[in-house]
Parts: sequence; C-alpha cells; structure tokens
Amino acid sequence: MAITSAGIGSGLDINSIVTQLVAAERVPIDNLAAKSKSFNAKITALGQLQSGLSSLQSAVRNLTPTGLNKITATSSNTTLLSATTSGAAKSGTYAIEVIERALPHKLGTKAVASATDKFSVPNAEDPSTPIKTGTLSITINGVESVNLGAGEHSLQDIANAINATGTNLSGRIINNGSGYRLAISTLNTGAANKISITGTGALASLTYSPTADPSSQDTEQLQAPKDAKLSIEGMPVTRASNTISDAIDGVTLNLLNAAPGTQVNLVVAEDTGSAKNAVKAFVDAYNSLHTTLGKLTAYNSDTKTGAVLNGDVAARQITTALRTELSTQVSSNSGVKTLSEIGVSFQRDGTIALNESKLEKALAADYKDVARLFTATDGYATRLNKKITDMLATDGVIQSRTEGLRKNIVDVDKQTQRLEARIAQTEIRLRAQFSMLDVTLANMQNTNTYLAGQLSSLQSSNQ
Repeated sequence: MAITSAGIGSGLDINSIVTQLVAAERVPIDNLAAKSKSFNAKITALGQLQSGLSSLQSAVRNLTPTGLNKITATSSNTTLLSATTSGAAKSGTYAIEVIERALPHKLGTKAVASATDKFSVPNAEDPSTPIKTGTLSITINGVESVNLGAGEHSLQDIANAINATGTNLSGRIINNGSGYRLAISTLNTGAANKISITGTGALASLTYSPTADPSSQDTEQLQAPKDAKLSIEGMPVTRASNTISDAIDGVTLNLLNAAPGTQVNLVVAEDTGSAKNAVKAFVDAYNSLHTTLGKLTAYNSDTKTGAVLNGDVAARQITTALRTELSTQVSSNSGVKTLSEIGVSFQRDGTIALNESKLEKALAADYKDVARLFTATDGYATRLNKKITDMLATDGVIQSRTEGLRKNIVDVDKQTQRLEARIAQTEIRLRAQFSMLDVTLANMQNTNTYLAGQLSSLQSSNQ
C-alpha cells in the first residue's frame, strides 16, 4: 500500500523540515521587501519636501513685483467713493467732490391692457377693420439698435426684440396696476446715450424724440441721461461713466453716490501692511520647510539610527541651495543689501527670525528700497523663485531622485518575482525528495521488520 502522507513512513516531520528550508531560502526576499519599503518611505518623504518647497515658493511669489509693489487707495467716505489701484499709481492725497453721478436714459411706454395682444389703431378708411401692422426703429444717439419690420407686434414682442439685440439696450415689461408698460433703458450711462423711437402704423404711438414736446408724446422720459460730474483737487471732471480710470494715473474711481459740497479725501500710498505680512509669511514658510528637513534627515546618536532621508543627496542639495541664496547679498540694490538689515536673520538652529519692529522702520524709511531687496533681478525673491522652480521641475532634484527610487523599486520587484519562482520550484523539489526519502525509509523499516521476524522464526525452530 503506497504512503501518501509526508512523514508517515519515516516518522520525520517532513512538512516542518521543508517549511524551515523554504523559509531560509526566503531570507533574500525579506531583505528585498525591506529595501522596497525603504524606497517607498523615501519617496513619501520627498513628497513632503516637494509640498514644503511649493508652500515656500507661494510665499516667495508674494514678494515679487506683482505681489509686493502694491499701492492702496483709501477713501475717507466709502458711501460716496471707492477706488482701486494698479502698479502705475503714485502716492498722494486727492480731494474729490462727487457732484453728480452718470445716469442711463430711461423711457416708459403708455399702459396697455395686455402685454401679449398685438397693437392696433383705428382704420380711418374702414373702421370695422383696425390696422394691426406697423414698424418700429429704436436708435441710440442716431445709431439704430432695433428694427422691427412691418408686421403685427405686441409689447412683449418689442421687449424680446430689444433684449435679443445684445446692444446697449434693455427692455422690461412692468405691470403698474393700471396696465402693462415697457421700460426701455440704455445699459451705458452718459448724456450721449439718448434713445429715439420711430413707430409707424399700429406702433406709431410708441414714437419718442428727445427734442419733441413731452406733452405731445405717449412714450415718456423716466430719466434723462447724464454724465458724471466731479472735481479733483478743485478741477472739474466730466465722464460718461461712474467708473473713471483715466483721471488719476493708476487709480480707478468708483462713484457711489453724489453729494455736492462734500469733500472726500482719497489717500494713495504703498501697502506697507501687506508687505510686512508677506515677509512674515515667507519667514514662516521657510522655517516650516527647515523643520521638515530637520525631521527627515535627523540622526539619533543613542539608537545610532537615521531618519528616512538621513544622508540623502536631494535633501542635502535643497538645504545647501536655500541657505546659500539667503546668505548672498543683493548687490544691485543701492540701499539695503541683506535680509538682516530689514530684521530677518539666521538663528543657531538654522531657522530665520523676524524682528517686526526693524522691518516696520525699514518700510517706513524707504518702502521701495525694501521692495527692491526682494524684487531686483538678483533680489532674494527673484533668485529663490527661480531656484525653487528648478528644484520642482520634472528634471529637478526632487523628481530626479524620486524617479531613481521608483526604478529601484521596479528592479526589486523583478528580483523578488525571480526569487519567488525559484523558491516555488525549490519547494516542489524538496517535497519530492523528502517524499522519496519517506518511502525509502518506510521500505527499509518493512524489510527490517521482515528480517527480524525471519530471524526470530529460525531461532525458535533451532530450539
């Protein structure tokens, strides 16, 4: 009878023996798994550095010309006037009086019983058959915007035609309680935007002319178009819009309400508050990255173990590059040339500290000089922004190191697959060999038992 269970014939624990032998063969695979885990940990750590660099770059970009050279415009009466600035604005205080706001032209047609019924007028030749057809032309300052050809038209048709033109006109139906009226308005303000309406046939009653006697027209003027009127430093200014961007260089005025005789002071000045906050944000972002680098590259002398990026070339390059840039003065600036002159200095632990009082004094003394320390061609923000951009590029130190580690992981996976295949074959061979040994030992034991029996029989017969 064949032996089918390993160790039954020999009494050996074959499963245990084979398992231990295979486990010994798997030691290289365990080592490869540890390597792969280490590589993945490094990739994760490099991702943390990339995130820290991105945060630092965002803070640095607030110190470039776009972020730092900010001019603010502050109104003493924000119910009458507000203002925004561009980079061309110059510091100064302006006395402004809002005399009159610009207005659009507004008209209202006579009331009708239904907004959807077609217009009609009595037919002098045949009173039983009213005239329902007519044409309508609407112009703004002599330029035609709406043209309704001969046909039957309702108030709603006219409103739809006005709004469909996409021009400087708006048409809205209003029910004022005594009927439906069409409110027609220019979208743009200014005295030049005057509406004229010419109607014929059934639409003749809608005719309106700015120069005609109001009492002779069914369509009435609800609001006359007007230009904005103001004075700046006592000089009269007139514009068609309430948003005026060409009166003060780099400043856009927004006229909110008119108040003749009321002076509004508009102060245009460098935004020192934003500049201070931008420098503080930069210091915080740098220190955060420095802390991250410190944790990832640390070495514990007690346990004699290093952190995940201890000795890593990418981390070392980043640390050195940033330290070098911050330690190099700005030679092109005629005034301050180093960060320490505006209150930013290195500490013993490698972080940088900000003396806010010193920064405030530097900004108050010469805002533009401080700005140039960062924004000049060799300014700190200019150089740091370029350096970090290079670091974060696809061929930069972070991505290059990450790609190298990913290739290492691929190589480890291939080695692991080859070893797994070899070990699987080894296990099959070992089980086959031990099974054969088990059978052989079992046969030997059977032979031994047989011979022992034969010898016992011979001894019995001799006696």
